[in-house]
Amino acid sequence: MNMWEAVRWDLRYKCCDWTVKADPDAVLLPDRMRGALSNKMTWLNFIATCHQTLYGAVEAIQTKALERYYGNEAQCRNMPWQSWGED
Repeated sequence: MNMWEAVRWDLRYKCCDWTVKADPDAVLLPDRMRGALSNKMTWLNFIATCHQTLYGAVEAIQTKALERYYGNEAQCRNMPWQSWGED
């Protein structure tokens, strides 16, 4: 959650349809990622790479979904998320 807070205050996420977070040891191929995400624009989406959750090596979240998260952040922070992953 702390990483997404840093993204929020940086504001660069607003210039794109998606924000992608990749671990330092992850391999990310932008052209393939772009193709995979381009057909998922109609819903508020995040792409889970680890058991339908946001704690894999690569995470992608649509800008509209990210803004919804920011609007409900207090509710998310009140969940027992600390044991779910490193972010």
